Amino acid sequence: MTDVLNLTLHLTEKLTFNFITFIMKHLLRILGIIIISLGIYYFVSCTDDSTSSSNLLTFTAILNGKNEIPVHSSMATGKATLIFNNETKTLSISMIHSVDSPTFCYIKIDKTTEGENDTFFNISNLNSPISYTSPPLSTSQEANLKSNLCYINIGNAANPNGEIRGQIVQYLGNGY
Repeated sequence: MTDVLNLTLHLTEKLTFNFITFIMKHLLRILGIIIISLGIYYFVSCTDDSTSSSNLLTFTAILNGKNEIPVHSSMATGKATLIFNNETKTLSISMIHSVDSPTFCYIKIDKTTEGENDTFFNISNLNSPISYTSPPLSTSQEANLKSNLCYINIGNAANPNGEIRGQIVQYLGNGY
């Protein structure tokens, strides 16, 4: 009888430890997303006076496996804030993600015609958090960005076509 009680106690302790570990792991991810989001908000709200806010457009993307094509059940997530400067035509990107061992990250134009997905650029720093400033965008890239026709894709060896993906949409302050 004591063996059964000891086994039950051992299993209960092990399950409790695993549950707490699981909660802490995800709690740390959520806190990280909140902290980085607040930092991005502070960065955007405290911009230099030499750059008029009318010259800056803010875009955002929520990345997950449901947005991938084909859809898959990855538990990885991500969030990106992108600031387009109308004067310099550059795109400043701040992104966090939870993809394990990422092997690529890029921004593409989402076109429906077969073979017309054009890559804007590949992002070489793959480890989260990502901070990147693009070279100046072409006129067509700018038009596609402002038309919400672009997406971010992050993948790894296990998901060579992408593990998480998010449509880039202009953020209007009170929603999208």
